[in-house]
Amino acid sequence: MSLKEKIHEDLLAAMKAKEDIKVGALRLLKASIMKFEVSGDKKKEASDEEVLQVVGREVKQRKDSIDAYRKGGRDDLAVKEEAELKILEAYLPAQMNEEELEKVIIQVISQIGASSKA
Repeated sequence: MSLKEKIHEDLLAAMKAKEDIKVGALRLLKASIMKFEVSGDKKKEASDEEVLQVVGREVKQRKDSIDAYRKGGRDDLAVKEEAELKILEAYLPAQMNEEELEKVIIQVISQIGASSKA
C-alpha cells in the first residue's frame, strides 16, 4: 500500500470516527498532494518520496503557523495547529534522537579514522 493510499484510508476512518481535527488535517494534506500531482506539464501519480516531501512541507507550515500564533497571542489557534502537526508527523519517518545520532557520528569517525588534529 502506498503512502497516498494510507492517507486516504486514514481520512475515511477519521470521517467515520468523527475526528474533526484529523479529518481537516488529512483533507488539507490530500489537497496538497493533488495540487503537486497536477502541477507541471501533465498529471502524474505522486511517489511515496514525493508524498513525503509534501508532508514535510505541511509539517513545516504548521510549525511556522504555531510560532506566528504564539507571538500573536492566539494560543487557541496554536493548539489546533499543534494537534494537526502531530497527525502529520505520524506519516514522516522516525527521527533519530540525540543519543542515536551521537552513536552514528562516533561510528563514522572511527571508520574513516578522523582525528581532531587540524
